[in-house]
Amino acid sequence: MDPTVDLGELSFAQGAYAEALRYGERALDRGHARGDLSLVNRASLLLYEVYKQRNDARAALRMHELYQTTSDSLGREQFRMGLMKRQIETDFQAQMLADSIESAQAVERERLGAEVARLEAAQARTRSWLLLIVAALVLIAGGIFFWLDRKRRKERFEKEAAHLETQALRSQMNPHFIFNALNSINAYVQKNDQDSASSYLTKFARVMRSVLENSRHSEVPLQDDLETLRGYMDLERKRMQEKFDFTITVDDALDPEEVMVPPLVVQPFVENAIWHGMAGKEGKGHIRLNVEARGKQLLWIIEDDGVGRNAKKEPAAQPPGDTPTKKTSLGTAITRSRLDLVQKQHGGTAGFRYIDVPLGTRVEVEMPLMHAH
Repeated sequence: MDPTVDLGELSFAQGAYAEALRYGERALDRGHARGDLSLVNRASLLLYEVYKQRNDARAALRMHELYQTTSDSLGREQFRMGLMKRQIETDFQAQMLADSIESAQAVERERLGAEVARLEAAQARTRSWLLLIVAALVLIAGGIFFWLDRKRRKERFEKEAAHLETQALRSQMNPHFIFNALNSINAYVQKNDQDSASSYLTKFARVMRSVLENSRHSEVPLQDDLETLRGYMDLERKRMQEKFDFTITVDDALDPEEVMVPPLVVQPFVENAIWHGMAGKEGKGHIRLNVEARGKQLLWIIEDDGVGRNAKKEPAAQPPGDTPTKKTSLGTAITRSRLDLVQKQHGGTAGFRYIDVPLGTRVEVEMPLMHAH
């Protein structure tokens, strides 16, 4: 562990910014030289804070981008290592179970062979009984094997589902949203706009509480999920200075309190509509979220009139206090995995597709129509 960055953080805490700058630059050089992403991550964050204190906006932005890049790289590496570890553990357990069953069956076959030989030599009349015993033992062994295999598959499925649910939640309510929301509150405080700051903070707390409550369940009522999405979109709208409006409509054939859905499964597409559709649009935009029933299927439609997927990607002007983000497919990839699990558990069809429209982007998310028991 390199102590240079620790000394820099201590100097910064004591207000010795020049000394903190020297330590931070030294730690950054060492991190690059060693290929140590963790050291580069900590050093870039320290230098970002130092440059911000010195009012060097350009240098601070450069360090913040480096910190975001290394944070993303570290996160992907940890996610990849976690998947590899889980796969190795699963394969090892499966092999151990198969070896144990095979060994037990081999021992049983040897015992039965000896018993058959002894009985045939002792008394021919017992052969019919022996056949019945063998058949019964084979059925029992097959039943045990089937039960153990089904239990193992169920446990692995539940672990995979829990893992994907956790990753999906992290991807959906990502640090960018939390960081920018806090920055917006800070901006209101600096302007001495206490009413706006209090209102925004109350809405932010309500959204985060709803997210935490819903994340405890694999399915929640449609009404609860829409309330969370409405709160999230309202916060983003206020943060972007009313740059867009939104409407949420539900098919009259659906009872929002009875229909059950996976929590926040469409949030990544709403986020994309805001960050990539609205941020680069000139003038005010609109996002529509419709929930419809299609036979035994539930259809979500997320449509915006923003710049569209095929537009040239140029840096969009960010609201004051925001941090620029990089486009990532992690949220939609995890959503695809979550929908695959829904299809395996409940049947029907689950997935999403992009549909080209003359203006903006349209996404349709389909899943089985589920009701509360």
